[in-house]
Amino acid sequence: QGLVDVISSCGWLTPALHSMELSQQIVQATTWNASPLMQLPHFTQSLVEKAKKLKIEDVFDVMNAEDGTRDKLLEGLTSSQVQDVARACNRFPVISLEYKVQNADVLVANGSARIVVRLGRDAVEEEAALGPVYAPYYAKEKEESWWLVVGGPGNALVAIKRITI
Repeated sequence: QGLVDVISSCGWLTPALHSMELSQQIVQATTWNASPLMQLPHFTQSLVEKAKKLKIEDVFDVMNAEDGTRDKLLEGLTSSQVQDVARACNRFPVISLEYKVQNADVLVANGSARIVVRLGRDAVEEEAALGPVYAPYYAKEKEESWWLVVGGPGNALVAIKRITI
């Protein structure tokens, strides 16, 4: 997060976005070209290959798979391991974003826009605490957080805010 702070203080959009991705890769112990399925517990490269054959490419595909397809994918895992996968999938974020330009009727070129943004996280009960993210290789517990980023012309970082939902 410190890298994101330093880069964003320079107003560079693309490097800031790349440093955000790097931050997630460090927490999840993945690489930029690794399958998103490697973020799930008990998934190995061979299980990812099996998933590809079943047309399952990401965590949402696992969540939305027919029961028979999902059972075929997770065949060979113990019931405890299947429960771990289910818990991780259920905790996986589904974020919604709504925005409104408040001064849209008076906007002019090179003028300022006032934007109200609402972020929401689906399938989370109001009283239920999420707890730390699933990141077994990270040195300490890590709470889920997000960056809200507004970019402008010329690769400019106009605004950035780190938030929790």
